[in-house]
Amino acid sequence: MKDKDLLREFAKKEPLCTNSACRMKKKCFRHMAWDYLSPDRRYVNTISPSLTGAGGKACPHLAAPTARLQPRGFTHIYDNMPHAAVAPIARKLQKALGRTNYFSLKRGDRTLTADERTTIENAYKESGMAGKPQYDTWEEGYE
Repeated sequence: MKDKDLLREFAKKEPLCTNSACRMKKKCFRHMAWDYLSPDRRYVNTISPSLTGAGGKACPHLAAPTARLQPRGFTHIYDNMPHAAVAPIARKLQKALGRTNYFSLKRGDRTLTADERTTIENAYKESGMAGKPQYDTWEEGYE
């Protein structure tokens, strides 16, 4: 994935910064992603400029993410499970992730965050399955 694509994805799901006076703006994804917003976005989540590194203070919202491999989709997670174990783990994951989010993540509409991945792996272990769940694909992304 190219940096422009990563910035577009970041702009879709994270609060952005519009503080043009920030001294860290060249390193901060929250500021850089502003230029990659889709022109048809009606609403955008932003951070108040008064809360971003004003007066030479370090910005608590600095987003200088590191590249990592992130999983996308888990349509085959239940393939090696006994049929009786599938419904309880699916309900547990839907409750933890939210029903709509669960199906969106399962389809692979976006990559999983570290917290979502931990939730899925813990539920997988608690169901008695050995090893880690099988994700559909892995791709480089920023977190």
